[in-house]
Amino acid sequence: MDEKPLHKITVKELCAVADVNRSTFYAHYEDIYCMVQDIEKGIIEGMPLLLFPMIEKQCEILGYAEYINKNYKAIDLLVKNGLFTQAAIDHFVDYYIDQKLPRQNSFEDNTGRT
Repeated sequence: MDEKPLHKITVKELCAVADVNRSTFYAHYEDIYCMVQDIEKGIIEGMPLLLFPMIEKQCEILGYAEYINKNYKAIDLLVKNGLFTQAAIDHFVDYYIDQKLPRQNSFEDNTGRT
C-alpha cells in the first residue's frame, strides 16, 4: 500500500496483499476508506492509553516511540494520504481534556476568591 496512493488501490489488490477473501473484507468494511477510518480510530484510541500515564509520570517516552514504531506503516499511510484527519486529532485532545484535566469553576479557581 505504500507503493501507490490510497485512491488508486482496489479492494481486489488489497485483499490479494492481505491474503483475505473479498467477501471477508466486505463483511467488515463498506470500502477501503471505511477500513482506513477504522485503522485511524484504532491508532488514535491507542495513543491516550499509552501517553497519559507517561505524562503523569513525566517519563518513559520510549514507550510512546515504540508505539509509533509498532504502528508506523498505518500511521505513515494515514499521513501520506491526508487521512490522519483533524477530527482524529480533535478526538485525542478532547479525550485528554475530558479524562485528565480537573474540572474547575473558572472564576473561583482562577482568582482564588469565592
